[in-house]
Formats: sequence, structure tokens, C-alpha cells
Amino acid sequence: MCSDVDVVTVQDPTKFLYRDSDVEGMSDGFDDETNYGGIYGVDEPSMGWSRYAQGFRHMALNSGLFYLRASERTIDLMRRIADRLHKVSPRSFKGNVALFGVLYHPSCLSQGGGSQFI
Repeated sequence: MCSDVDVVTVQDPTKFLYRDSDVEGMSDGFDDETNYGGIYGVDEPSMGWSRYAQGFRHMALNSGLFYLRASERTIDLMRRIADRLHKVSPRSFKGNVALFGVLYHPSCLSQGGGSQFI
């Protein structure tokens, strides 16, 4: 279990883990669509012939509190994060949330692994 220093838990967070995934973490989403991302469509009749649009929402992963099961894939993920941190200059560093989101994607754990958002 890894936590930012500014995260306060009022209950034991391990009670809320499913333990069916290699990575379980917080999300900034408030429902399944904003937690996991997805394709959405927009229909705005006032736009005339260009009234239809389509977009994609990315998952809203938050690295403030997460659980990693010890596996080859999660060890590889942590090595990639450490490697990236050693290469980036402090001025260009955008924060651990951005780094975790860029380096972690559920597909990297797709062969026998998995992820779950809480």
C-alpha cells in the first residue's frame, strides 16, 4: 500500500480492496465512465451539418493511495517509474500523478494481471 503524505484515511483502506488485481488505486472519477474512460458522442443540432462529434475520456487515475501486489509486472512498473524519475529534471517534472498515469496502463498488465479502481 502506497500513500501520499497528504492522504488521510479514517478507516482501514485494506477493507476496500478486492485483491483480484495487480494494481488497485484511487480514481478522480465519480462513476464508471469517469473512472475507466470511454468513447462518448455529442449531438448539438445548433451546429448544423457538423452537429455530431465523438470524443474519448481517459481514465482518471490518482496516485494518492494505491495497492500493488508483488508480481513481476508491478516490479517492472516500479522500475520504470524509478528510471523515469532519475532521467527527468526537477523543472520539467509535472508530478507523480502524471508520471504514474503515463507509465501505468491496464494493458501493461494484460497477460494474467489486472487493475481495479476504488
